[in-house]
Amino acid sequence: MENISDYEKGFKVNYSKVARRFNCDRRTVKAAFEKTLHLKQSNGKRPTKVRAKRPSIIDNYAALVQKKFDSGLSAISIYHLIKEKGFVGSYSTVKRFCHNYKKQQIKKATVRFETSPGLQAQVDWKESLTMIDKHGNAHKINISILLLGYSRYKFLKLTTDRTRDSVMRSLISGFEYFGGVPQEILFDNMRSIVDQSRTQFSNAVFNEEFKSFAKDAGFMPLACCAYRPCTKGKVEAVAHIINQIKVYNGEFENLNELEEIVKRFNERINSQVHQGTHLIPKQVFDLKERSTLNYVNLELLSTTI
Repeated sequence: MENISDYEKGFKVNYSKVARRFNCDRRTVKAAFEKTLHLKQSNGKRPTKVRAKRPSIIDNYAALVQKKFDSGLSAISIYHLIKEKGFVGSYSTVKRFCHNYKKQQIKKATVRFETSPGLQAQVDWKESLTMIDKHGNAHKINISILLLGYSRYKFLKLTTDRTRDSVMRSLISGFEYFGGVPQEILFDNMRSIVDQSRTQFSNAVFNEEFKSFAKDAGFMPLACCAYRPCTKGKVEAVAHIINQIKVYNGEFENLNELEEIVKRFNERINSQVHQGTHLIPKQVFDLKERSTLNYVNLELLSTTI
């Protein structure tokens, strides 16, 4: 009866008898039975030891350090400040804490967030791109990208400038392409539409003409934090899209033909599997997002520009 299967069934094991058979201490036998049973019950996986977090000498000053670091102070200045308040640790401790805190904040900022259908679109621009036609003529163009956050359905438009009127006309073309307007649109701090950029300390101030346009169109304009474009994570790497357009250098007759190339390219990427969602944007848009967009009178909106 002195075996693991009997032990599993609840029978009492005579540890002394087993110990005499193998010439060892009964306590060794008992420990072996209990360990073997535990491994069998956990499918052979050894339990992971969770080590308790050791308190740090800087813990009592953590909130103050984070607050001062967020305000732009250096680790060395923070060190001297908390030292005056009783901190007895070294500068390297403060420097390491600030470094780890900064990494955490960057990680939070770069996390891609999911939006519900029809809630948000995001805008990005590739400006001052030079394209060469068949005749060797250089054309300075811009490509605007309007992307719906839920389906990743995109609208690309070629423009020759980035004025406020061009931004608004590109949006109108995008609304026409989508068949509606999302509730909010996220922008970079574009000078043509933003009077004061958004920072970690203040909100962006959109100029009055653009705010009036957004109100008429029925969406709320939002701005990314200055110098932190990663908060607008769903507008995929513009460089990746532009590189696929650059292949047409020397292949088009004029700007009208290049515009048609951009339109065909737009249709193609909307019909391909998206690397992030592993779904086809056009299918997701048609099935789940098109019907959630708000109606807008495009003819009336165009007269406001």
